[in-house]
Amino acid sequence: MYLYRFSTQTPSSIRSKTTEQLTEALSNLKSLFKFMGIYTAVILVIYGLVFFWVSDDSSFYRVSRWIVFSFCIPLPSLGVVYFV
Repeated sequence: MYLYRFSTQTPSSIRSKTTEQLTEALSNLKSLFKFMGIYTAVILVIYGLVFFWVSDDSSFYRVSRWIVFSFCIPLPSLGVVYFV
């Protein structure tokens, strides 16, 4: 929404040569970059938490074992386990 407001207000402010409208358009651009910065920081924190959770050997082993054994089909007649 911020980018849309910036892109619509900037050309009209340049055509009409009003500094108030240009200031408002640049304010929307500033808000967009502020939002994207906060969003990026949150995503990086989530990635970091996931990295530390996965790097813990015991929890990674438990989760990977659960994933492997929950997606396999045991076939007792053949004595083989086939993965789906």
